Amino acid sequence: MAAPLDDVVVLEIDNWMAAPSAGAVLADMGARVIKIEPISGDPMRGMSRPVKGDRFDEVFKDYDFQFDVDNRGKESIAVALDQPEGRHGAEKLSDPPDAQQAPASRLPVAASSPTIGA
Repeated sequence: MAAPLDDVVVLEIDNWMAAPSAGAVLADMGARVIKIEPISGDPMRGMSRPVKGDRFDEVFKDYDFQFDVDNRGKESIAVALDQPEGRHGAEKLSDPPDAQQAPASRLPVAASSPTIGA
């Protein structure tokens, strides 16, 4: 069965929690979501609290559930958007994307593309 957003490509240029969770919902609905992170990575990586209690195997003690839930179903790439080469590379990922999720000041693609988020 086809998902509602099967043919939609979203470039996601954001970090932390709120905006990435919106991108995860779009991915759940079938969109191809490409998360563009800074070269240093999303600051949210590795910031979740460790799993506590005796109910969990040792393998889960260092698992980053919070980051993975908010970034499920996405492709991810680190790009230096502050460099011309990085911006050009981001533009080529989807020329133009069906939607963008980013602050307007950080959008690497044409302003005529539809935008999700602020």
